[in-house]
Amino acid sequence: MKNKTTSLKNKLLLWFLLLTLTPLIGVSLISYFQYSNSLVTKAASELQRSSKLNKAFIENWFDFRLKDINNQSESQLNSQSIEKLSKSYKKNNIDLKSFIKSYQWVMETEQIQASLMTLQRNYDYIYDIFLIDTSADILFTLAKESDLGTNLSTGLFKDTKFAHAVLGSLSSGKTLFSGVERYAPSNDLLSAFFTAPLTNETGDMVGVIAIQIKLDNIFTLLATTSNLESESNINEGQFIHYLVDKNRTLQTPIDQQWQDILHKTVEGPFQKSIHEGFDESNEHITNYVNHENNHIMASLEKVTISNIEWILVTEIPLKSVLKDATWLATTTAILVILFVFIIVIIVMSITKKITTPLVLLTKASIKAASSDENLSIEQTTDDEIGQLTSSFN
Repeated sequence: MKNKTTSLKNKLLLWFLLLTLTPLIGVSLISYFQYSNSLVTKAASELQRSSKLNKAFIENWFDFRLKDINNQSESQLNSQSIEKLSKSYKKNNIDLKSFIKSYQWVMETEQIQASLMTLQRNYDYIYDIFLIDTSADILFTLAKESDLGTNLSTGLFKDTKFAHAVLGSLSSGKTLFSGVERYAPSNDLLSAFFTAPLTNETGDMVGVIAIQIKLDNIFTLLATTSNLESESNINEGQFIHYLVDKNRTLQTPIDQQWQDILHKTVEGPFQKSIHEGFDESNEHITNYVNHENNHIMASLEKVTISNIEWILVTEIPLKSVLKDATWLATTTAILVILFVFIIVIIVMSITKKITTPLVLLTKASIKAASSDENLSIEQTTDDEIGQLTSSFN
């Protein structure tokens, strides 16, 4: 029975590959993981930086709106106007809708209308301005929509966030923010309201002034604040910014999907943070898998607008963060395959020089064992294999 033999050529090829590729693959893997970790760390830093800038931008914008409403709250013209309108309405003893259509109403609102229209022209964020008496009757608006001449406590629009803010200002004497809503009298315009108490010269509350804010400009600006110069390889245009309330209801559009505002509940980044409580550190970095099964890195920060709290989400797909590392891994894999091909060619050439004389010696030895005395093997090298061939001859 013939003994089973193994090829020296294959053994040498295997060992050459192990000795050359093992360090190469090991170093490549270490480099990949270190680079990936570095990119993730930089991305987290960029997320926080971008998130803080947007938080400051949003809060500063609304702070200026708060100053605007407070300035109007201190205007004696506004206070005198609502006080005069309220007295006239009660004196005429007619229903509210009839009063706001009367000639007397037109005459008594002429001066205040001119003043507030000037304010509206100077600030493009203002959609409408309201004067409301202490009974929550809307006695004046610039837009003169269907809410004019209604009562916010008992009327058609009593369940709006606007009505709740007005009633809150009447009861607390504080300036309040309504939050975001689609306001029906304005054809479901995406709006928010600031409400502030009006007091007369003796300090008695005579009503509330309210400003209806158009939100499309600020929300568009929020999206464009991503176009900032980044200190890392990450393009901040890849960041997605949006606001949600404590119920995870979307307050701003994602990817210009305006129809989702107030209708979509965002799940991903809040699966733990909301349930565990959003503490006063105001800042979280979290990772989650979205509904498209993409891994997402997100930064969460609390945004406070007067009495309303939102959560600002700034996020980026992890594949965008790791795109350079992915390129590195792909390039390394291609180079490893190329190196394997080159190494195989080189090793096969070397092993052929080593094993060919040995094969000839083996065959000659077998023939010598068969008493064939006229054997001679060509010596092709001067190394140890060549010396062995010479000795055999």
